[in-house]
Amino acid sequence: MTREEYPYMHTFWHHKFRVGWPLEEDVCIEDIAHSLSLLCRFTGHVKQFYSVGEHSVRVSYLCPAEHQLWGLLHDAGESYAGDVNRPLKYSPGMEAYRAYEKNVQQVISLRYNLLMEEPKEVKAADDRLLVTEQRDLMWGVTSAGNVQKERLHGILPLSEPIVPWTPEQTERTFLMRFSELTGIKEFYKT
Repeated sequence: MTREEYPYMHTFWHHKFRVGWPLEEDVCIEDIAHSLSLLCRFTGHVKQFYSVGEHSVRVSYLCPAEHQLWGLLHDAGESYAGDVNRPLKYSPGMEAYRAYEKNVQQVISLRYNLLMEEPKEVKAADDRLLVTEQRDLMWGVTSAGNVQKERLHGILPLSEPIVPWTPEQTERTFLMRFSELTGIKEFYKT
């Protein structure tokens, strides 16, 4: 099968994205921002809508300067591969999904000149925000569940509570943050 014959998805900005055969030129920051602004964290099991896009913006601000773009884009692969809750994602039989998601994330990393592996500082910021999100957005959650419990032990949430943004605010803020970090100022949509 040639790449042109390979199955693809249509993106918001009318691109054809082949999740199984992505190329750098298929990646579009506007598609990422739009998709992540509409994708709900925790498979939607939250008090109110809270997007992966907002989560990503918040992670970027918790990272050291040299890793802030990685923080912003750490979940960008989900804009093309979808978001799967962690217990399912790491269940037996999900190896193919994890391989597709990793491949998409690596193509995004190439596109935006990021390290191929997520820096530990980004994971630390992601974890700190996770415990904050659990406190502010979930009903009665006191731990991250058995998949992450040990890794998150002792991590303190942020002092400031999270008040979720609308999808429109998130998309705009995501693109403004991307522009701030890269100097790229021209987008399809203003």
